Amino acid sequence: MRFLFDPLKEREQKLERFRQSFRILTSDGQYPPERQQRLFQACQKVGLDWDEARQHIRSDALHFLAREVDRIIADSIITAEEVAAIRRLQKRLAIPDEESGQLLDKLYDMVERRLANRIIEYAAYVGEGSVVQTLKQEIEKYDLPLLRSSRLIAQIDRQHQLARMMIGNIPVIMTNIPLAKDEACHLDQPVTVLTGGDLGLLQGRLIITTRRLMVLAAEGGIQAEWVECRAVEMLDRSLVLVTSTHNAMIMCDDPQYVATMIAAARRRYGPQSVPEAIRPGKRLG
Repeated sequence: MRFLFDPLKEREQKLERFRQSFRILTSDGQYPPERQQRLFQACQKVGLDWDEARQHIRSDALHFLAREVDRIIADSIITAEEVAAIRRLQKRLAIPDEESGQLLDKLYDMVERRLANRIIEYAAYVGEGSVVQTLKQEIEKYDLPLLRSSRLIAQIDRQHQLARMMIGNIPVIMTNIPLAKDEACHLDQPVTVLTGGDLGLLQGRLIITTRRLMVLAAEGGIQAEWVECRAVEMLDRSLVLVTSTHNAMIMCDDPQYVATMIAAARRRYGPQSVPEAIRPGKRLG
């Protein structure tokens, strides 16, 4: 009796044996480089293409990667070393980013939120260059996808910019508005202002200088020296300004930046508060 040799069937059998070997080697949740090397050598021994073999077990590899991601995020404490280990495992399993995206997004979401909260936590100190550098180095350790790391770096730079303003480093810009000889401009941008008085809704320009705050509009406007500016509060898409003569809601492209600049200028140029004298017998603390 003659037996016909079927190379296709033999190849399928080799691929299935490779799948079984992979499952056995990863059954304990580990897949270090030396185990991958054993599988590679086994492929060479039986004449099986390495890339084809790894493509054959793609679903098993994705399942294994998903288990590892779930294990890491289970305790909600994710270290840079754990993220780096997952990235190395992804490469070892030859899983492209477009196929592992959903699996790793859960991990990256938690890491990004944690780092974003850390930036907020250190917001009061982000004016210091050393703190900025430390936060950026921490982000780099996590080896996040470029879009996510860029978002976090931009958040740090933004907080650094705002913190620098609050300690008195307010940028000076050019403007075509006539100013006094010793007056400099910090901000000049279009805004929409809603006032509580007869002025109603104004379309104009908000000017912030070393002496005053102005809203210039064809229908009228607002002008207040810094001594007349009482308070500023940022809302989601606007800010509220309180002066000695107006309560105004200012709508602009970047209310956080504008509100911070007004607060910084008011602190720098406004009246300095005089501490209350301590009465005899009054205890400190």
